[in-house]
Amino acid sequence: MNVVTSHLKGEPAVRRPETGWARARRTRRGSAAPRTCLPAVAAPGTQPDPAGNIVRGED
Repeated sequence: MNVVTSHLKGEPAVRRPETGWARARRTRRGSAAPRTCLPAVAAPGTQPDPAGNIVRGED
């Protein structure tokens, strides 16, 4: 049987570099928060045709 003991180091843990998503989430509360995407809305005042969302490709 193995003996398991806990050993605490006096050194602080190494932090991983911050990603863009983490920075955007952290700074989202501010007024100048970066946008990670644009909303999917049509331009105001435009009327799309009934089949405007259908994309036909070449077979």
